[in-house]
Amino acid sequence: AYLESNSDDIDPIEIYAYYIGMTINNMRQGVFTEYLLSFPVTYEKAVRDKILSSFSRGLHKSLPQVLAEDDEFVQNEFRVISATSEPAAYAVCALEAYGFEPDDQEVYYYGVFDFGGGTTDFDFGRWRAAITPEEQDRYEYVIEHFGGGGERFLGGENLLDLLAFTVFSNPENLPKLKEHNVYFTWPHGEEKKFNGFQDVIAKDSKWAHMNMQRMRELLRPMWERHPNYEDKFTESQISNLSLFTNTGEQVTDIGGLAVDLKQLETILDDKIRAGIKSFMTGMLDSMSDISPRPEKLNIFLAGNSCRSEKVDRIFHEEFGPFEEKYKAKRAELGEEFEGEIFELFPPLGTEAAKKKQEERKVSLISDGSYAPTGKTGVAVGLLKCRTSVKVIDANKDENDEIAFKFTIGKMRRNKLVPVLTSKSRLGGKWERFIIADKPEFDFYYTSKKHGVSGDLPIQETQRYTCRLTTTDDSASVFMRPKSPTEIEYVVARERSGQEIEPISEIVTIKLGVGK
Repeated sequence: AYLESNSDDIDPIEIYAYYIGMTINNMRQGVFTEYLLSFPVTYEKAVRDKILSSFSRGLHKSLPQVLAEDDEFVQNEFRVISATSEPAAYAVCALEAYGFEPDDQEVYYYGVFDFGGGTTDFDFGRWRAAITPEEQDRYEYVIEHFGGGGERFLGGENLLDLLAFTVFSNPENLPKLKEHNVYFTWPHGEEKKFNGFQDVIAKDSKWAHMNMQRMRELLRPMWERHPNYEDKFTESQISNLSLFTNTGEQVTDIGGLAVDLKQLETILDDKIRAGIKSFMTGMLDSMSDISPRPEKLNIFLAGNSCRSEKVDRIFHEEFGPFEEKYKAKRAELGEEFEGEIFELFPPLGTEAAKKKQEERKVSLISDGSYAPTGKTGVAVGLLKCRTSVKVIDANKDENDEIAFKFTIGKMRRNKLVPVLTSKSRLGGKWERFIIADKPEFDFYYTSKKHGVSGDLPIQETQRYTCRLTTTDDSASVFMRPKSPTEIEYVVARERSGQEIEPISEIVTIKLGVGK
């Protein structure tokens, strides 16, 4: 409901910005007047503008009163502006930290897999030197990011949420939970129904959310690989667990809850692998229109969750199949070549990153004063984009709006066949979908980048049923993206070229980000 809120509503983002401002602006550090905000690549313009407005109000209120009430100061010196996206900013920092210093003829192609706590963001682009006199007058390097996306519910905290739900919903544990009137909630972003879920699920109960939080913290050592974490799950049980009933009473005698560590490890592997496949598909799709096509793709890991050994392992397991796909696509164009296509770079600040930098003969900061990490690298990149790096963003249109977020298509042999993708221009060409001979039709959609591959199982998509007010055997249903999260469709007859003759009203559908 954040986008629909107005000035009379409590704005938590404004309050958050106020407290940040109170921490930054003080007698020890002085007063700061310029603020740069980065956003995930999946945030549409309306969301970015609203957050900027909230931050501006909150930071303004944190200023000393004499400045906050000085209209000339606020008008001319106080600025809260949108900078480049988080993964693109990290790419700038990582490219320099790993020693990518292109000359006038060199171009380096990259992908950023930013696996954080709440979401995973993708960014694809290329890095080159400033070449033209106009570029060299101000900049040293140029970064062009021409593809992006992400997985909204793939994040470390969301994975813990799913693990907690899996333990609670274990059939061996349900009788104990019911006996003690203990409830829990759905994992973030999806409803995974099971037999008897009505007796233990309470999605709006604060006590159910508290129980999920306690289970998440018990499982965190497993996800983060704390030393001897297995000792906490002796005899495949979680014991000494304190939970809440749905009336807020604390229960300490619930007994041990069954936990299948092998099952939890498989869930983590499957979720991370799906995200990596989506990333790899998106990267190859983004690179397919580039000329000349790259022969080496550098992948930079970012975000705290990329510290998991699973990420490195699964990436290397997936490189082989995706290298074959890329080589096959290049072979169709008569561009055969040998050699490894992908190279993986660990998150900055880790021991693996330092080893990689040493292999590449990059000089490291040795006095311990400062070195960017997989998280702070975003801030470093933002500052570089403000001064020495020119940013060309092909992910947004002329109105600063991001691309369509979904892949929409039909079902063929239990797979999704794409019709509309992130490459479909907002308000652009009408694409024929199906003959308009019946009063209803289905389409399938997904926010996963893997949807463009043509081999995404239909079970991993969502179905939407549309009803037509006009049917005609000689007409078809046409559709196109209207906004990053909306499509519109119409019954029409084809005319010459790309023209259509509508014979029904245009219908708009807003899509929810789910599977």
